[in-house]
Amino acid sequence: MKRKITLVTTFALFLTAQLKGQQSLGLQSGNYSTPYSAFLNPANTYSSKSRTYVNFYAASMGYTTNAFTYDFPVNPFRLNNRNFGINHTNGSGNLDFKDNFLQLKNVENAKGYLLNENFGPSFFFRANRFNAYGFGIKSVSGASFNGINANTARLMRYGTDTAGGAFSGANALEKDKWYSNDAFGVDALSYQEWFFSWAYAARDERNSFVKVGFTFKGILAQGQAGLHASSLDYRVNSNNELEVRNTDLALTHTSDNTASQVLQDPFGMNFSENSGVGAGIDVGFVYENRPSSNRKTIHSNSRINCSNEKANEYSWKFGASLTDIGFISMDGNRSSLTNSSNTSTWNYASSLLDQKAYAQTPF
Repeated sequence: MKRKITLVTTFALFLTAQLKGQQSLGLQSGNYSTPYSAFLNPANTYSSKSRTYVNFYAASMGYTTNAFTYDFPVNPFRLNNRNFGINHTNGSGNLDFKDNFLQLKNVENAKGYLLNENFGPSFFFRANRFNAYGFGIKSVSGASFNGINANTARLMRYGTDTAGGAFSGANALEKDKWYSNDAFGVDALSYQEWFFSWAYAARDERNSFVKVGFTFKGILAQGQAGLHASSLDYRVNSNNELEVRNTDLALTHTSDNTASQVLQDPFGMNFSENSGVGAGIDVGFVYENRPSSNRKTIHSNSRINCSNEKANEYSWKFGASLTDIGFISMDGNRSSLTNSSNTSTWNYASSLLDQKAYAQTPF
């Protein structure tokens, strides 16, 4: 099965006033913050002629959800490296998972998003007065879920053991009782970007400075998994088995390994599995108002050196970028379960639902 996934396209538009360090509020998009600002807007590949930027490794992670509170005593990067600390490691060497680490909220449309970016080795430099270049590697992992109602979220959190947390306490589920969920989706994706950036000083006269930029990306897919349905009726029977009906469940995944582990190991520069290829491009521009009468433009006869940076600072700037335009094409499998009134038993690995078992699964 050849599955095409179009990367999310984002449009960034920002207007900033002068700030110390030439940084915009909340985002690294100043004149002296390459290489990270170049990922927001490729025009920022163009920086001072006196500066060359070398990045070895940096990582970032963010998530948002209305479904649960996350209160792990171990930060995500240590968690990924299985460095739980002596107070949070059980006798098997796995995480000693406590229920208060992950507490559900009672919401009817649970959704959540996770994004992890790892900035690998990269190099950015000005070649001459007009042109700047950059190249390097970045890895991206993400996961999302949406459309999960409160009962389904409870089952996903605690699993199908009828003696477990899903079937006890407030809002407990009942065994052998049918529950329903409308359309929902759960997805995870991991890939690498090998990029080349080019920026050009298009205008530098009087107070006006304009730079434009492009980033070209070759993409190596690392894994994908997704579970979708437009409707689902389910119950857990006395044998702790999950039974479903009235559904069009579809599971897509690049391999059996990534279907179960793409969420377990989203961090780091992973070269272990390639499941497809793709391509992408970023485009952007930045206008800067540079009011100093003592500044040198790119057309100046004399050399622009470090002492001229202060005179070339902007009082305000305006920029726009269109990023992550492209595609990823993957080879994988698609399994589907479509039925109406017939009941089917879904055989699955219990660690895929029960978050306690999932956290204690060696990986």
